[in-house]
Amino acid sequence: MKKLIFNKKIIIVFLLLSVFAVGTQTFIEPVEAAKWKKYDSGKFTHECPPAGYKKTMTYQSYTKGSNDLFVNLYTYSKKTNKKKLNMKIIFSKENGTIKIKTRDYSWNYTNKEEFQAPVTVKNVYKTGLKTMIKEWSTPLKNKAYKIESFKVKKNTFKVYRIENGKDSFSGMIYKNNDEYITTITYKDGDKIVFDRFNSKRVLSSRKTFDDNLITGINSTSVTSFTKEMDKIIAKLKSA
Repeated sequence: MKKLIFNKKIIIVFLLLSVFAVGTQTFIEPVEAAKWKKYDSGKFTHECPPAGYKKTMTYQSYTKGSNDLFVNLYTYSKKTNKKKLNMKIIFSKENGTIKIKTRDYSWNYTNKEEFQAPVTVKNVYKTGLKTMIKEWSTPLKNKAYKIESFKVKKNTFKVYRIENGKDSFSGMIYKNNDEYITTITYKDGDKIVFDRFNSKRVLSSRKTFDDNLITGINSTSVTSFTKEMDKIIAKLKSA
């Protein structure tokens, strides 16, 4: 039963890591490659690659002793097929505490998590990577609660609206099959935040709204998300 609880904790951590762009800024130390041994590698399909990159992703992991492991994940350019480091995840264990440090280069953020667990870093790695691959390999059309498609000046746009969980929504807009605009709506204290990212995954704007549960204003997460997404789409259609 305890192992099941810890596995659930690990899965939640990696589901959060696989949903873009919200992380705590921390420092991840460099890895001394000469001291590490090759452990595991593989390939999978990522349904939401950065603009200009293929859906194919590969990974390579390394271990040092029994308490340290790291994995690099790579994407590949559509034009040149050149490999680019997409994400690095470092696992360590000390005095029963598992630590996971993540550096996501495509979204330019870092994140740190830690928890007590009677398992090895290899167990955490295998559970976590399996969870992330399953999440990333799910087509957007299977996640979205609303899908829209339209053309503007010979350009094809596809819009996916996704509910990530309570009070959190994502908007994925693709232009000619490449990621074009990404949004995420989430609660932050008594505010609702609407973040917009450009095709390079750089934060281009942020809006905040009062939570109607606190102020009585009719601007819940879903209505704020819907209104802002509708504005973006209307502007694209009128261009």
